[in-house]
Amino acid sequence: MIWDESAPIIEQPADIEYEEGSFGHVILWNITESNPDYYNITRTSSDPASNNTVIEEGNWLLADISISVDDLNATHWYLYHLFVNDTFGRNATSSVNVTVVPDLTDPVATGHGNLSFEFGEADHEISWYVYDSNPQNYTVNVTIIDEDTGYGNSSDPLMHSPQDVVVTSWALTDPEGDNVTYSLDNVFLGNYTFKITLFDEFGRNATHSLNVSIYKDIRAPTIDSPASFSYEEGHTGYSLEWSAEDNNPLSHNLTRNGELLLEGIWRGENISIGVDGLSVGVYQYEVTFTDFFNQSSSAIVTVTVLADAVAPIVDHVQMIQAYSTLSQNNISVQAYAWDLNGIVNIKVEWYTTNESSIEEMDLTLFGNDLYEAHLGRFQHADVIHYRVTAKDNSSVQNEFSIDWREFEVTPLTDEGLPLPLTVIIAVFGGLSTLVEVVLYFRTRTR
Repeated sequence: MIWDESAPIIEQPADIEYEEGSFGHVILWNITESNPDYYNITRTSSDPASNNTVIEEGNWLLADISISVDDLNATHWYLYHLFVNDTFGRNATSSVNVTVVPDLTDPVATGHGNLSFEFGEADHEISWYVYDSNPQNYTVNVTIIDEDTGYGNSSDPLMHSPQDVVVTSWALTDPEGDNVTYSLDNVFLGNYTFKITLFDEFGRNATHSLNVSIYKDIRAPTIDSPASFSYEEGHTGYSLEWSAEDNNPLSHNLTRNGELLLEGIWRGENISIGVDGLSVGVYQYEVTFTDFFNQSSSAIVTVTVLADAVAPIVDHVQMIQAYSTLSQNNISVQAYAWDLNGIVNIKVEWYTTNESSIEEMDLTLFGNDLYEAHLGRFQHADVIHYRVTAKDNSSVQNEFSIDWREFEVTPLTDEGLPLPLTVIIAVFGGLSTLVEVVLYFRTRTR
């Protein structure tokens, strides 16, 4: 164990001098000690009511010590004395002189610059940095050099001439000084001078003037337009969106190949439209934004819709056989078919080894992109050659055919099967097989 053999170490703060009435003044003692115990702060002053007064005391935790020295009088001197000791009885002290001088200075008013902006532009303000140790009140007076109250939307009830401001009770919120601001939103076109005058409690004052010029709107709207693009028919999730900036927005319209799609009041919001579901072709979308002074800007975006280049999907094609007679089975074909543009037609072609002529039949939708067709009865040992062809619903009606396949018809009953059971299979065999197929397609992940 290492014993604490050293007294507390205090980093000596600088003496403080401030003007009477100002605030935010603090003495901060930075202290190094491993085993703190007790502290007190006393004040000695030429003020009899404050002389040899214990300002603060108590248990000293492992932390620096600070104390506010605001609200002192300029007619007296003050000495703050810190005493600390540790748990082994070792101690240290520090003293700081605080001098308060009379307020003999004028208020401070510094402008943040003259201002010039376009009529209708929002979120502008002028501001001054202001300070005084003993602030009392201030005024902002407006001188109208020239003004045009008929320019722009003069019927707008928000439009106004700038007004004088009188603040009868001025107090700082920041000990280093505050900013006084004056909003210029919705002020008429013109040139103005704004003068701030500050007064403190002793009658001292200060002034500062700023000039503001609000000039005419001579710019057309500025448009941020999307780039032209293309997509393949049937695909979705495509849209167009335009943003535009103008200080006096009024109206907009949007056309497609010259046909009006949208028009109305525009107050600066973005304009958007979906472009899904278009037929194959080239489309020109033209948007126009107009401001209050009849200045307009336009932008054109070309959207090209390409023909579907992908054939339909045909998968999980299978022959289903169900008992019919002792020598024949009922044969059906089932297939899964899908296309982004939908299926317009799906058919099966077939012939048997014994019959070379090709027959065909349309499949009908059973549900969940599953199609089926019942081909009829076939003899056991017949070999059926078949293929399935699907055509999509796109502008070019793409087709896809599976390769020719073979299927042999086989008996479904064992020898010696009782006749009643044979009849049951004949009635229900096809249905149960179909149910199995439907369950397969409904549970597989596409």
